[in-house]
Amino acid sequence: MLPNGSFWLVQQNDRQLTIEETHYGSKQVWKRGAGSVDKIA
Repeated sequence: MLPNGSFWLVQQNDRQLTIEETHYGSKQVWKRGAGSVDKIA
């Protein structure tokens, strides 16, 4: 949860991540992105 009431949804499937930011007022996804988690040796 962000201070303004918006929130992030972070989902992980193995090393893949998807992230969405949902606006507090409209309840619509305003931002989304993807990435991966790398293992550091």
